[in-house]
Amino acid sequence: MDFHRILDRLGLGRSRNRGVRRASPRARDSRSATEFVRPAPPSYAPQPLAAPPPQPAPPLEVSPPPVPVHIPAPKPASSDAGATRILSVGSISRGAVAGVLICVEGKLEGEIYSVRDGENRLGRGATAEIRVGDADETISREHALIIHRDGAFGIKPLKTDNPTRVNGEPVEGGASLSDGDRITIGRSTFRFRVA
Repeated sequence: MDFHRILDRLGLGRSRNRGVRRASPRARDSRSATEFVRPAPPSYAPQPLAAPPPQPAPPLEVSPPPVPVHIPAPKPASSDAGATRILSVGSISRGAVAGVLICVEGKLEGEIYSVRDGENRLGRGATAEIRVGDADETISREHALIIHRDGAFGIKPLKTDNPTRVNGEPVEGGASLSDGDRITIGRSTFRFRVA
């Protein structure tokens, strides 16, 4: 038996291509007859990736224009530092609404009037805090005084010749008021409600 044949059978012998020069510079795998092939660059120009569709812009929040604030100019110091100032009733700040008067009978029926904390003059006059107007001429210009202090209500008539009644009873010096009481002045009747 030939030694070279045994080596060829075992794969340890000479290669058939041994000593043959290859025309291409490609590398070969030493364990097989496979040639290593490097990929060539593509023959076409690469296409850019498609841009994502444009997203709509978020809605703009429009803020209202700034409101101009009027700041009064400081008043010059006057020489009447000790003088008494007279304020009209309309310019004095009043307390919070503590109750209401709802007219249930008479010419003012359906009208609602606020009763604020403190003293409230009720009548037709321009200085009355609860001004009922001239619709009911039987009500005096300053007919009664409704007072709210420390959570309690009271009423005091200001005219003796024009009576004030609470739940049908005439009030002479004063009376307390409760939620739901009926107050009659002139020909009008009001329902008193606590706010």
